[in-house]
Amino acid sequence: MGGDLNVSEELVSLEFVDRTAAPGTPNDRAAWVAGAAMFMEAFPDRQLEILHQVAEGDLDITHQRTTGTHAGDLMGIAPTGNLIDVRAVSVDQLADGLIVARWRPDRHDVDDGPDRCPPHAGRVAQDKPRPITPGPGHPPVRR
Repeated sequence: MGGDLNVSEELVSLEFVDRTAAPGTPNDRAAWVAGAAMFMEAFPDRQLEILHQVAEGDLDITHQRTTGTHAGDLMGIAPTGNLIDVRAVSVDQLADGLIVARWRPDRHDVDDGPDRCPPHAGRVAQDKPRPITPGPGHPPVRR
């Protein structure tokens, strides 16, 4: 959704439910917008690339890649300057042209935080900033 959280009003239903929210945490539209705002502040130079997208019936499945620099607070973790290169899959359920539910089977990759994740593809390296390298078959990241 780029850098404009107001777009959520156009795309996300007031009845939105995050089906993979951590137990006991809010899973509504307001929580989704707050989480998006946190990532926008933590990674102000982030770039989002849609790698694959398939829609069937009321479901839309998106495989995306997000790159950026950890330059702001993220879940209580001070900026590290590390580059991220995260691939994620989301499954969105649509009704009347709005997203009403979302599932993120890979949610734990980000929720662990950038200094708590082991350094491997799709997560933030802990030891030092690393260059962002595209996966096989993907074009180089443009900065």
